[in-house]
Amino acid sequence: RMIARVSEMVSFAQEDVSNNRLNIWMGALGVLKENWIFGIGIGMFFLHYNEYRIPEELKGVYHAHSDPLQFGIELGVLGPILFYAFLMAVLVRTIKTYRVEGISSDQRVLLLAPFFGLSAVTLHSHVTFNFYNLSILYGCGLLLAVWYLTSEQVLRAQRKQVMMPTKTSYASGLLLIILPFLFLGGLFLPYLASEHLVNSARQKMIKGDLESFSKDIQLANKLSRHTNYRSNLLAVTVPLTLLEEARAEMDAERTENVVKQALYYLENAIAINPRSAAALYYMGQLKELAPAEYLPEMMKTSEEYYKEALRLDLLHIGARMELADILMLRGDKKEALKLLEAGYRFQYKTVKVVEYYQKMAFIYLGDGNMDRYQHALKKLMRAQERFGGSNVGQESGETPSFVAP
Repeated sequence: RMIARVSEMVSFAQEDVSNNRLNIWMGALGVLKENWIFGIGIGMFFLHYNEYRIPEELKGVYHAHSDPLQFGIELGVLGPILFYAFLMAVLVRTIKTYRVEGISSDQRVLLLAPFFGLSAVTLHSHVTFNFYNLSILYGCGLLLAVWYLTSEQVLRAQRKQVMMPTKTSYASGLLLIILPFLFLGGLFLPYLASEHLVNSARQKMIKGDLESFSKDIQLANKLSRHTNYRSNLLAVTVPLTLLEEARAEMDAERTENVVKQALYYLENAIAINPRSAAALYYMGQLKELAPAEYLPEMMKTSEEYYKEALRLDLLHIGARMELADILMLRGDKKEALKLLEAGYRFQYKTVKVVEYYQKMAFIYLGDGNMDRYQHALKKLMRAQERFGGSNVGQESGETPSFVAP
């Protein structure tokens, strides 16, 4: 595997993410251009990137693959300024320490070895995401500590001692130290457990075990204090499926309750994450499936929801196909084909792309465009081989299309 990866890198194969950097940066710069003053927030890159991703970027990424670029995107203009200011301060302190008379050869090694090691990591971080990798940060922290303690010793810098008030007992001091870690653990561990339960619930839904699915979703919501938008997106698949598959068998009261349940989940998901293309897509589906009398009067049209979903995520294949169907019904086949072809060069990680290529092949065949028809068939066969007929693919990694119980 390693030999194959190296071979792809040295051959500049476009499929290899190492040689896909320029395309990633083009999309990332689009995010930066719109948010360069204040940034988008730490950890939010993946929610914004697909709005600006270019078709030539083949893999789909969760990092900008350039730490300074991502600092600018997430933190705004001050992010890179602070980063390079820190690097300059380290460089100045290193030179100042190295020039001190009487510095021993051992001290020079302990000063320069960490400095050059960290310099290599820093230079490399301009074409990857070293500082978003926890294992690399541990090593960098150790090297930085060795470098700092050595420079402190050589410069005879006066260390400021930080300690508990003199009257604080040992037990009280220990508790004060532990409390922040307990707080962070109490804040993040339940959410991590919630994410695990969402993934577990999704697998159970696919297998048709709806009872266990429901239990996992309810527990995931409780653990996350109802802040996990993915659990809401997964939960809404049940009422949407009922509206699609069993609406004729439900009385008015049951139908109204199912619609209210779907609205509850989707409004929660959008309130938690307004950039969720999947939530907007499902809103469009709800608008189409639910009787108008049970929906809010101010609700947008399904077309508007699909357009917004596609704006936020160019790779949302479900929204793209629904919009194309709407255009087809209007008789605007040319615009529908233009819309479908706009997503043709992207690579997708959802099984729904099989349906997409089927639609493209059907349109080309109807137009008598045999070259494009053959090309669409090849892409269709590759997609079928890739997913093997499974339905585990997701729309942009968020949630699967709703599955009938």
